Amino acid sequence: MSLFATSLADAFMPLIAYLRQFQQAPANDTPQLAANVDRLIADARRTAHDLGFTEADIDSALFAVVAWADEALLAAPWGGAAEWPRHLLQKRYFNITNAGVDFFTRLEALTPQQLPVREVYTLCLSLGFAGRYGYERNLKAREEIQRASMKLLLQDGEGLPAAVDEHLFPDGYGLNLPPPRPEPASRLRWRFTSLSFQAFIAPLVGLALLYLLYHVTIWQMVDTLLPQIK
Repeated sequence: MSLFATSLADAFMPLIAYLRQFQQAPANDTPQLAANVDRLIADARRTAHDLGFTEADIDSALFAVVAWADEALLAAPWGGAAEWPRHLLQKRYFNITNAGVDFFTRLEALTPQQLPVREVYTLCLSLGFAGRYGYERNLKAREEIQRASMKLLLQDGEGLPAAVDEHLFPDGYGLNLPPPRPEPASRLRWRFTSLSFQAFIAPLVGLALLYLLYHVTIWQMVDTLLPQIK
């Protein structure tokens, strides 16, 4: 299970972090990219299952993520962009090629009990997914859908605004861990090397920065929406 994961959205964060990093520094090895993504999807599904989510909700959340991933990879400036249509995640995992339309159909069909799934869809929208509204050059409609989805996340079961001091994705703000036990003197001699930093600490820092960036985006949207909800 992912170190940070407590929600369905968290389960997919390592996959999203990997793809965001790829967008910044793309490589041209399409088969290797597809293999890495497949592995991270399997990890995300396993984490979500361990957290107690149903297969239906996991599949629904995965659909949103692969729709965003395909769109992002097709638009990214890398040598394999033209080749990616042969590796489309939506085709391989859901046997469709119209995720840009189906994303919004599925989002509209979510029930009030599927707030964890809605979090994932809202995350993908906050990361820039446009789908059909990108093709139609109607980004205003996409933004309205994003705001409406966020508004539903901010409301509790009786339609009142959620407490503003409650985080939508609380684990992103740090881990609530018990105080560490005193370490033996021999273990205190252990020193971080550049190799250990690159192998363990750096990936965690990168993931934590993604969480922070996401939460800044979310709470900017919250500040905009709260006056409308009240």
